[in-house]
Amino acid sequence: MPSLAKNSFFSTLSLALKVGTNAVLSILLARVLGAGEFGRFVFATTFTGIFLLIVDYSFNLQVVRQVANAPDAVSGIVQRMLSAKLLLSLACTVVVVLTAVMSQSGQTDTVILVLWLGVLCFSFGQFLNSVFKGVNKFELETYPMLFLNCALLLIVVVLLVLGRNLVLIATGYTAARILYLGISYWYYCRHFGGLRFRVQLREGLTTLYELLPFGIYSILAVIYLQIDTIMLSYMQSDSQVGHYQAAMRVALGTTLLSEIILSSFFPLVARAIRSDSEEFRTHTLLLNKYLLVTGVFLATFLAIFSDSIISVLYGSGYAPSVLLLRLLAVVVFLRFAGAGFGMIINISRNEKWCTIGVSISAVMNILLNCYAIPRYGAIGAAVTSIVTHIVLNSLYVFFAYRAVNSLFISRLCLRGLVLTATFAAGALYLKQVETTWGGALFMALPFLLVRFALSRDEMESMLRVLRKGLPLAEGP
Repeated sequence: MPSLAKNSFFSTLSLALKVGTNAVLSILLARVLGAGEFGRFVFATTFTGIFLLIVDYSFNLQVVRQVANAPDAVSGIVQRMLSAKLLLSLACTVVVVLTAVMSQSGQTDTVILVLWLGVLCFSFGQFLNSVFKGVNKFELETYPMLFLNCALLLIVVVLLVLGRNLVLIATGYTAARILYLGISYWYYCRHFGGLRFRVQLREGLTTLYELLPFGIYSILAVIYLQIDTIMLSYMQSDSQVGHYQAAMRVALGTTLLSEIILSSFFPLVARAIRSDSEEFRTHTLLLNKYLLVTGVFLATFLAIFSDSIISVLYGSGYAPSVLLLRLLAVVVFLRFAGAGFGMIINISRNEKWCTIGVSISAVMNILLNCYAIPRYGAIGAAVTSIVTHIVLNSLYVFFAYRAVNSLFISRLCLRGLVLTATFAAGALYLKQVETTWGGALFMALPFLLVRFALSRDEMESMLRVLRKGLPLAEGP
């Protein structure tokens, strides 16, 4: 199997395992626990997840880049970043423990502390496994992830059968992640030797300072999607958190496709931007077309069939999530629409513009949520997410245009958007008469998009890609 195809396969498999397992567990937990208890558990996972972003601090990406450039210096690169990661881990642990002790929320505090141990193990496991991406051995990063998700699913299902104790469920999460770290460390030692888990204060602080722009961007780029859950928990009820996250997890689950598309195109676009302007234009036009058309298709599907989706996945107890999913469907399209422009900014070496964009959006998101959540609850949080993404995408489009002097949106892309919008309107009308008719009309749309939104060369290329198992971006 060619290197690009193999790496894309294992990278996609690893991401799909993580997203798929989280989706299955979310559905199981939501159905078994109910909206209130599910909301409490999601609050705990989101709270620890925010500090996970800080501990990660873009180390994984930087390890991949630096190891790829200097594969003979793996030990030195990892040891230097490990010292900085340990510093952040200690600082975040102090904050998490103090927050849990001072909040006096009883069982929720215990769940947070138990989950935090697992979050640290997961973070360090991913850090060690990212080295294998740098040396072009993606399969060695995927195997521990496969074990983690199988173990996590099995343990949590057994614990749910035994009872509905949140502390016990959190213990299951942490146990699986401890095993994941152990396997990851064993793999690393087997290929690169041991590590010294010691904090070198000066070296750690220097590394943190060097990676500051990347660290801030990696944190802010995700935190505005999580802070609303924390604010909902404090300003509203656990059930509102449960209903909101039930819809949010469905919406964000669909964005797995955007990650797959981006990961397939990234090496080709990054190489072409410096060497071949025509090739860069070709790949970027195709990238934006796949992202925009796929995004509008998924968003309209979620919006039109949100009632059926929520009912099938979560049951009648999550009826308030239907409207929330319709609102968050707009966020799905906006995330797909902005992803390509964000990548263009990064590969054109203008990372600071991305940092500026996510910083403005994150601050605005918090301020708007302070107004909207107390008054409108989860609906206010969903609308705020839409406004935040509109602002972020507007900044991305502006910065990308400044970087490459083009938006790279083709006529075929616009044709695909119009076709999708037309069929969505027809499906919505037919759904009022008979759900099956609306679904049948919408399911015919992908075949029409292939026919009318792809050029002949692109269709031939896609067929070759599907036959050979290569990523969509591989081309002729």
